[in-house]
Amino acid sequence: MNAAVIVEKCERWIICIPGYLQRRGSAAAAIPDLHAQLRTRHSSPTCWVELLPWKSDWKSIAQWIAQTSVEKPRIDVFAYSWGVGYGLIRLARELRKHGLEIHTAVLSDGVAHVGPHPIARFLAFLPFWTIRIAKNVGRVWSFRQTNSLLRGHHIQRAEPPGAYITIALDPDRVHRTMDESPHFVGICQAVAAEGGSR
Repeated sequence: MNAAVIVEKCERWIICIPGYLQRRGSAAAAIPDLHAQLRTRHSSPTCWVELLPWKSDWKSIAQWIAQTSVEKPRIDVFAYSWGVGYGLIRLARELRKHGLEIHTAVLSDGVAHVGPHPIARFLAFLPFWTIRIAKNVGRVWSFRQTNSLLRGHHIQRAEPPGAYITIALDPDRVHRTMDESPHFVGICQAVAAEGGSR
């Protein structure tokens, strides 16, 4: 006798995207640590909590999300540094091709990714770059600092009107500790706790 296998579709995604040097087990692992906390509290068969490197194959990931989710899942993204300027930007672009939106993005010291050439790492230290957030991203919280040479770049909507962007300066931090900011972590936890599908 064949038993039917019922696979529940995902209603909610919580996606954490760390920065350039961050990975599980590294000394600079605040986003992986946040992911572990959120996964413990919120992971379920219908709520997937994922830690995805900033340079992931975002086209494949967007396709995976579209194939395993309900029609309009709630997707929240928590990102830091190049996780903002590369990861979030490309994920939003690929999700849009599937008619999907990011409900809320909470960003910490987003740094523009200006190209694959090794010199791009040094160009990231220039302060005049702008990170343009796509129209399929809803609420945006952006935390930045101006204390270190490497600092978060300006965040703006690529296509107005778009939802309001909340920008907050953190005067007590430098870039390498911005993802540990209690303000950033607190908003991530509050957004994750909202629950429900969009």
